[in-house]
Amino acid sequence: MDIKAHDNAIRSRFEELLKRHSQADIARATQTSRTNIHYYLKGRRLPADFCAGLANELDVNPAWLLLGEGEPYLTDVRWSQTERAETLLELVQSMNAIARMRLGALAGKDHLKVFRKLNDALFAWRETRERLSADANPVLAQLLEQLQHAFDQYDVNAAKRLLAGALQISEFCDDEQLKVRLDRLHAHHEFTLGNLDRAAAIYRGLVLRLMTSRNYADPEILDHLHYLIDNLRGARLGYEAKRFANAALALFETMRNEPAYGRVALMSGLLSLELGDMREAQALVRQAFSVFDEESAGTYRPMLDVLDLYAGTLPFDSFCRQLPEHCDSVGARYRIVYSHVPLVWACWLEDKGALTLALKDFAPLARQQQMHLGPLFAAYAEGLLALLRSNKRTNPGVLLKEFDGQGLFDSRNADIDLLRPLLSAQLHRISGNFGASRRFIRDTQEVLDRAEGTRLYYIVMRMMHYRNVLRLAQSNPDKHELGDLVERSRSFFATHHGRGYGCLRGMTQPLPPKA
Repeated sequence: MDIKAHDNAIRSRFEELLKRHSQADIARATQTSRTNIHYYLKGRRLPADFCAGLANELDVNPAWLLLGEGEPYLTDVRWSQTERAETLLELVQSMNAIARMRLGALAGKDHLKVFRKLNDALFAWRETRERLSADANPVLAQLLEQLQHAFDQYDVNAAKRLLAGALQISEFCDDEQLKVRLDRLHAHHEFTLGNLDRAAAIYRGLVLRLMTSRNYADPEILDHLHYLIDNLRGARLGYEAKRFANAALALFETMRNEPAYGRVALMSGLLSLELGDMREAQALVRQAFSVFDEESAGTYRPMLDVLDLYAGTLPFDSFCRQLPEHCDSVGARYRIVYSHVPLVWACWLEDKGALTLALKDFAPLARQQQMHLGPLFAAYAEGLLALLRSNKRTNPGVLLKEFDGQGLFDSRNADIDLLRPLLSAQLHRISGNFGASRRFIRDTQEVLDRAEGTRLYYIVMRMMHYRNVLRLAQSNPDKHELGDLVERSRSFFATHHGRGYGCLRGMTQPLPPKA
């Protein structure tokens, strides 16, 4: 093969990689620019350090990339050594032998002979399968350790490669505990990538498999139910999550003193908070903390702060002081996990002081979140504060286009259908563009009406929506054209305040004249 043909073959294989990885992923992995990648695709020769980066960071098989030999990824070939390949061949041959058995002959005079052949083939298949599993189990265990380490280091690219290899190897494993652990890590990976529905589906399958194969007194089932409920909640499938939580608390009632039971009770309490029942939420959370050890209580202490914020017993500035302290008692990364909460709350308050405080202490952390609620609200809170300070001189349309351009309205965000019209309505209302605000308010209400009974959005977002309605009615009393939405908003605030949401105390009174 001449040099030009060889280069074209390498480029062709490189194009195959782009079907599985974005140009941005490859640019990060190889520490090169997307412009260079464009040039490589157009004909420039791939340099050696670029090929090395593909091998080291994306696990691309160098022999395949340069010569076209073997499989594209090292995870495809590391376990495919000669001995194991021969074992796989035996397995396939055994399965083929079973497939060739003429089971219809069982009714004839030669049925004993057919039985013997079938028995021999099945025995050979089982024996080969056992040898294959004996080789595969330790390999999978090692991959899972490496995968857990990648998650601990927030190395998404490494996790993606290791997970692909683990899923391949798991096909030949018979260790149920390893498969359970793989499912759990797989779901965590999908959740981290924002594939919330996929993560929930993996956990559903895992929980149902365990519940049909184990004793109900197994605390591990409760642990996985907790993860399933948390995933469903994260995917905003709160109604389904609450049904799972209620069923789990009833089925495992004899284990009510176990920490695993407490974790499910805690999730159920947080769902009650979103469903509008503060008193049930407080009772369930108290029940959870009554069985937690010191470490678990510390882990979930920030959730108590959030509950107190909604109950109106913890002022916002005190919440902003306490939250970092309670997060640090568990681990510094928890500051990142909870950093979006003060920003969302400050946006609901529409208060310049609250926004300034939240942005100063939490925006840098929120931008590090892998879920897009943090980066979005860090940018949105900045834009909202600028609008409040500029006396309407900031253009909401420009801000919203900037958010789109930065990828902040990410389709993987479980709240995106609601957030786009909700935030647009707030910005346009504050800027005085009442017609646009009214249109976006109606769009927001349509999203909420469609979601009823299935998707459960954070209650603070519904609070923001109904506040938008009342503020627009106040700003434009003669032409707000919102119909019964005004009365629905007043009813929402009055009902929830009566159920223990002390944070809504001011919203139950007639709004003061607009300044």
